[in-house]
Amino acid sequence: MARTTKPDGEKLLLAVERLIEDTDELISRTEVFQRAAGIVAGREDADKVTAAAEMIIRSYSNRSAATGALTALPSVVPGAGMLVAAIGGTLLDIGLMLKHEIEMVLCLAHLHGYDITRQDERRMVFLLASMNVSEVQQGGNFLLDVAVAEMDAIVHYTPRQVTKMLASILTRLALRATSRGLWRAVPLAGIVACGLMNKWFTGEVGHRCNSLLEQRRNMERNQSTHTEADVVDARVRS
Repeated sequence: MARTTKPDGEKLLLAVERLIEDTDELISRTEVFQRAAGIVAGREDADKVTAAAEMIIRSYSNRSAATGALTALPSVVPGAGMLVAAIGGTLLDIGLMLKHEIEMVLCLAHLHGYDITRQDERRMVFLLASMNVSEVQQGGNFLLDVAVAEMDAIVHYTPRQVTKMLASILTRLALRATSRGLWRAVPLAGIVACGLMNKWFTGEVGHRCNSLLEQRRNMERNQSTHTEADVVDARVRS
């Protein structure tokens, strides 16, 4: 009887899910940034939300930079150390970088008012983060690649569709990681390069995801406003 194995994307997803910090911890961390930005509960201030988002992105891009540098550290050992950094370090780095990026987007989602304790919202955040990691690292527009041009199309995906797309994206990232591993074999320079690349990648993903979350929130508010206006109009006509 043949043994079945999970695709690389699903394995990577399961591994990253195990690394993600507790939701309550992420909510508490977001609230720290909200207070630092001067956000008061019940009051909406776009400038302060933007400031809090920048703090979140900066914090996680720094974490990602540290991860890149540390996973490239074995390259200072000639021979075996370079091999460990190029192969093992690369796989570890992509898992940890995804952890930081997904946690970052979970914090951003909470900042924008989404309930990240809900499984459907968490899975949507995973998709949003992974999709943008794929775009930043490989170029192009993933939405157009899968023939989806609008954010509202994605938010209406079924859990099965989200999971299938996630596995596809993460498989691409796992395959792409091998080529990035060559940087790690270069002693010292590889450590600096990997740290800087990770910081830029995570920062770019954060800004893209923050813009998409803002777009989603505005879209939902507009739909809510139109619905309320239709209800009022119907009452007046009746």
